[in-house]
Amino acid sequence: MGLKDIFGKFSRKKEKTQESNTNVDVYAQKVESIDDLDLSSEFEKSISRDLMDKIRTYDSFQNIYEYPLKTKVSSENTLEIAKDFFESINPDILSKINEILESKSKDAYLEFRQFDGKEDSNVSNPNNRPVRVFVAIKGDLRDVYNLVHELTHTLDIDNGDTTTRKILGEVAPQCMERMLDEFLLSMPEEKRQKYGFDLDVLKKDINKRQMTTFISRSRNAFALNHRKGNRVLNSRYVLAQIYSTKFMRYGKNERRERIAQFIEHVKSDEFEKANNDFEMEIDRENSLQRRFLISDCVEKANQIPDSVEIPTGKIKELVNHEGKKLTLYCYKSKDELYYLMALPEKIKENCRLMVESYNSGGKSKKAYDENVLEALYNGNSIENLIMEIVTDAPIVLPITPDIIGENDEQMLSLEAVKDDNMASKFMECIKEAKEKVEQEYGKKVADKIFLNGYSASGVFAQRFALIYPEIIDSCLIGGAAGTVPIPSEELEYPLRNKKL
Repeated sequence: MGLKDIFGKFSRKKEKTQESNTNVDVYAQKVESIDDLDLSSEFEKSISRDLMDKIRTYDSFQNIYEYPLKTKVSSENTLEIAKDFFESINPDILSKINEILESKSKDAYLEFRQFDGKEDSNVSNPNNRPVRVFVAIKGDLRDVYNLVHELTHTLDIDNGDTTTRKILGEVAPQCMERMLDEFLLSMPEEKRQKYGFDLDVLKKDINKRQMTTFISRSRNAFALNHRKGNRVLNSRYVLAQIYSTKFMRYGKNERRERIAQFIEHVKSDEFEKANNDFEMEIDRENSLQRRFLISDCVEKANQIPDSVEIPTGKIKELVNHEGKKLTLYCYKSKDELYYLMALPEKIKENCRLMVESYNSGGKSKKAYDENVLEALYNGNSIENLIMEIVTDAPIVLPITPDIIGENDEQMLSLEAVKDDNMASKFMECIKEAKEKVEQEYGKKVADKIFLNGYSASGVFAQRFALIYPEIIDSCLIGGAAGTVPIPSEELEYPLRNKKL
């Protein structure tokens, strides 16, 4: 390589670095004009105590979009609904979407496959072509929303990840989701029947999608306000919530025109024009308008009817380290105590149940439902048992309450036994689980159980064994700090069970 070639290579690298720095400067200038940090602070302050309590009911969901919806949708119907929806928005948009769905686009391709529990729906970097549009199939209405959301991301990628796209790149997908709400609710009866949609269930699912989206954006605002996480991503998600709320104030026909213009202006990096498309006055000089936009955004969320529901029956399929498949179920006993149960593909005649009380690790909940949701969706103990212990036996996990200000159920305190009958409620879960196992396999289950426990659940196991020794075959306990049972009939509970 000659001196001229080396100098030319250095010059090109320098120009590229300068261009990169310029892009960063432009981004910083635009974000500063909005003052996203002050915006997130205002957002957090505007959330009322009642709305915060509603948000906290979803705290068990680290990934808020893991909350399942009841409206089931097949992959084929998901694709068909998405096509019909985009057709209702704009023929040019539909044409571009169809190219991707029909694998004719040079810029993007769709990967639509079963959710593996790891990678969730996303779109790869638009600066690298072709862009991968990945949608994880979960089998319910979330698939339709995720497909529409991710496909919308492809509409403004022609010029790569522009500065305007970095700031406002989540606005169009969220606006499309809110228009999808209306599209689904106005779907003709024959279409709903074709897809097997129940209108009442559909309405509740749409409310849940709106609520979970708002909660996700609230978390972004909290993170942004407290200088945590990725500022670029948190900022654009917060703006998406605010802009989409303003956008939905327009009439249906006007929305179609505005969203098409907005996408074009984001694509061509025209920040001011993109803002004008929604008549947004959100910069720091318009403090009154900013407060109104945020207040309206929060008030809309406050109006969403919401009820966190606990699913019962089959929850999901699991595979342990030995490659053995188990099915996870959730049931509610006649004593109103929920319990999880993992059933292997096959069991032996007269097998023992493995039983452990659910240990949430400390009182932080206001209601029992929150304990149950945590057990179901936040890396629950039964899944850890399945992954760490190779077993062909059914595993039962009664979910004992752990509520602020209430008796210590998870360590089976004296008050929990005498006042709340927790030991007998736990026993009822075991009894019902045995019946369900025998119904499922047509095989008898052993009368006595294998009782497992670690930490708080270890203390529970010690004390439960004192009360019901006749049902215990063997017991494995670890880390059970505190009182330890002593082999003397003269001692009272929890050292022994005299007078209990």
